[in-house]
Amino acid sequence: MFVGFPISEFEMQKGDEKIFVSEKSISVYTDLGYRYTGKNHMGYAAPKWIVGKEKPLFLLLDDFNRGSLGMLQAAMEVVNEQSYVSWSLPSGSTVVLSNNPDDGEYMVTTEDQAQKTRYLNFFMKFDVDVWSEWAEKEGVDGRCKNYSILIG
Repeated sequence: MFVGFPISEFEMQKGDEKIFVSEKSISVYTDLGYRYTGKNHMGYAAPKWIVGKEKPLFLLLDDFNRGSLGMLQAAMEVVNEQSYVSWSLPSGSTVVLSNNPDDGEYMVTTEDQAQKTRYLNFFMKFDVDVWSEWAEKEGVDGRCKNYSILIG
């Protein structure tokens, strides 16, 4: 989810400037006066969902604490730095995490104090009547509003 596919990157040089580019970009940089140095390494492409995005994003990491410990640690990098190995969120983006209570009723990964200090917590309780009233006012499709079938 957080990193794209592994890609080979090739070092190009123009004067003192050295950069790593994907194989598809070599000809573009050659036309700009760069030359291939013979060095390459593996990198990661930016995930498809971030490529080309310039306006601020709203990134929702739903059921955050249901992930594995490794996933939680990777997500904390995104929360703290607004970036990950191969990409950055556009400036002004917002990251929101949704969690389930760690009360024994849900299968979740317990978070430590360091994780809990990286974000604000809001405890919410779903109210079908409030949601239905809002959905009706906003013109939400009726198939999404009939909770009596789902909870009743």
